[in-house]
Amino acid sequence: MDEQTITPTISLAALKHLVEKELNIKDLSNKCRSRELAQARFVYFKLSRKFCPLRSLTAIGREVKRDHATVINGLKKWDVEIIYDPYMEMVYDKISSILTNSSITVSAGENAMTFQILEERISKLEEKLCFV
Repeated sequence: MDEQTITPTISLAALKHLVEKELNIKDLSNKCRSRELAQARFVYFKLSRKFCPLRSLTAIGREVKRDHATVINGLKKWDVEIIYDPYMEMVYDKISSILTNSSITVSAGENAMTFQILEERISKLEEKLCFV
């Protein structure tokens, strides 16, 4: 039986919103350079590279009013930062698992999902991600 996984696509704005919601931060675009905001942006950068691989570093940075060099710097600092603050990795893993688990497996043959079942699953996932 051929199975195909449909990986969710998410916009940078929606990803930014998920990070802000999870960390209870008003706006990642804030010009403040506090450790809390910088680490939140690092989480956003890392998730962006994973779930929006076709987006440029410039586009990722633009969403939080930063340039591509800041994105590169944040990605480089990721491994060091999670050693000192494992909570960052926990937040990354939580959001990543939400997005990864929202993928849909479609089977060919007798067990194929109907369009109605897919619609129901998509609407449940949207509610779960607060996009509705």
